[in-house]
Amino acid sequence: MKLLLATAAAAAALLSASPASAAVCTGTAGALPYQTNPNYVDCEALAGNVNGGAFIAQINAGFDAVGYVGPDLTWSPLDDTKDFFAITNGDILQFDSALLGQQFIAVHFGSAGGGGGAYNQTLFFQFNFANPTTQVDLNRMGFSNAIGAFSTPPAVPEPATWAMMLMGFGTAGFALRRRRQTALPQLA
Repeated sequence: MKLLLATAAAAAALLSASPASAAVCTGTAGALPYQTNPNYVDCEALAGNVNGGAFIAQINAGFDAVGYVGPDLTWSPLDDTKDFFAITNGDILQFDSALLGQQFIAVHFGSAGGGGGAYNQTLFFQFNFANPTTQVDLNRMGFSNAIGAFSTPPAVPEPATWAMMLMGFGTAGFALRRRRQTALPQLA
C-alpha cells in the first residue's frame, strides 16, 4: 500500500511540474511566456529598451534579478558585447563564438512581434550551457539588440601554438643537455 501511495505521489509531482521551457518570464513588463531552447534558468522582463548606457541602473537590476553575482556592471564593456550577437531566421540569437556554463544575456524586442507596445521589452536571461553553445532559439520575433554580462570559456591554444611551445621546450632541453664538455687530461 505504501508503495502504491509513493508511486501515485511521484506521478502527481511529475504531472504538476512544468518544464523549464514553459517558464514564465515576469517583471515590470508583465507576464508573458517566453520559451527558449536550450532552456533558460531564469528570466526577468523590463519595459522598453534598456540596453543603453543611460539605463545602467536598470541593466544592473535586471541582471541581478536573474542571479548575476558580482560587482555592478559599467556600460563600456557591455556596449562592446553588442557586436557579439546577431539574429538569424527571425528568432535565433546567434553568438560569435560558443558560450559555456553560466551566462547572462539581455535581449531587447521591439514592437515588431505583433503585440504593439506590450512587446517593447528587454528580457534578461540566465543560461547555463552544459555544452558549448553558439545559438539560442528565442521563439519570438522582433529582436532589436542584445548585450551580455557573460564569461567566455578559457581559450584553448591552436594546434600550431602547441607545436611551437613543444619545439621551444625541446630546443631548450637540447641546449641544456648539449653543454660544452671540457677535455679531461688523459694519461698515456
